[in-house]
Amino acid sequence: MDGGNLIKINRNGSTRETFKRIHIGSGSAYDEKWLQEKIYEDISLLSASDPNYDHMQLVPLCREFAMHDGTRNVFLDILAISETGKLILVECKLWKNPQARREVLAQIIEYASLLQSLSYADFSVRLKKYIKSGTEDPLCYRFKELGLDFDESTLIDRVSNSLKLGRFQLIIAGDGIRTDIINIINSPTMSGVMSDICLLDVGLFENETGDICLLPSVPVKTETIQKTVLVSTEGMPVVLEDEIEENGITQNPRVSNQVQKEANSLFYSNLVKAVIFEHPEQEKLRKGGNNWARSPLPEPFKWMTLYRAKNPFRIGIFAVCDTATCIQVYEFLHSNLNVLKTEISEEVGLELIDKTWRNTGQNTNDIDLYLRHEVDWTVLSTNDEQVKWFEEYANKFVNCLRLLANSYVELK
Repeated sequence: MDGGNLIKINRNGSTRETFKRIHIGSGSAYDEKWLQEKIYEDISLLSASDPNYDHMQLVPLCREFAMHDGTRNVFLDILAISETGKLILVECKLWKNPQARREVLAQIIEYASLLQSLSYADFSVRLKKYIKSGTEDPLCYRFKELGLDFDESTLIDRVSNSLKLGRFQLIIAGDGIRTDIINIINSPTMSGVMSDICLLDVGLFENETGDICLLPSVPVKTETIQKTVLVSTEGMPVVLEDEIEENGITQNPRVSNQVQKEANSLFYSNLVKAVIFEHPEQEKLRKGGNNWARSPLPEPFKWMTLYRAKNPFRIGIFAVCDTATCIQVYEFLHSNLNVLKTEISEEVGLELIDKTWRNTGQNTNDIDLYLRHEVDWTVLSTNDEQVKWFEEYANKFVNCLRLLANSYVELK
């Protein structure tokens, strides 16, 4: 079923122009090759496949990427990569007959299986056939060519790990997605290749003068849309995981969560290198879990944590002390609140918190010494702002708390 036409209305509403839905087909000027070219030329069309791609740049690597299945060469339509290092495999397919719809899923999973069989060195050699980078690594060359800020060793490590584990983004792009694409018989053996799959519907619209519009979208109401696929050694699906709500709306938070985790990991890898402490005895930051890093502090404190949080979106720093001396430390810090506000920021907060431990039911006190800054850190263009804020105020925390730690020890 078509979704209707597009209507273009000028600013003052006096004229309107209709773009009628037409279909991509082998018998027209708009065929699979044409669609492949358009997606490669404007890789942002893929951003509809995951909301997090709106906040990061996608990098086209090549078209018709060649691999060998043991008997013949096969060619992936489009190979791309996110700036966080996730490889994206794209197949463009018309939905002319049921057989083609069934085969395309097995085809792209086969390509994922073949790609997983490559080491990073093998992958790099193949990619150099499409990216003329000389003696330089082709991925790094392409990132530099586009002016992207990245860490070379981190990027290569992430792609190497992705190849080893077979974790890719697989996108099947076409005109008029059909739900029977997922009707594939499971194979009894599996190799552990795991990838995220997205069906991308690319609507084509044309006006009377031949101007066209492309409208990418992801079908949200379907019988089944699989997102995680285990494939056999032959490249055939073994397990298709369905994530369907009772109302028929497909939910897949894991895809966006995984992409965001990759972005978080890359951000903190860069942050621990960027934050240089002025105090000569302060240890470097160390990456922690999904969205934080920390550095130890002298007694009576334990460590300082740099973090990013949601609801609302913000970044922040807080310091933790030993709970055994919590009351005394709180009173000491409260008596030096003017020092904290002068040396760190007027916005610094200090609270004494009652905490109940779930496993024992024991009540303890804790100190919340914090500074927060509201910023939507999921927008990659704010990364520089975040790093500068963390670097400035982490140093202020360290310098101020180390001085106060010395005074506290002397008072004891």
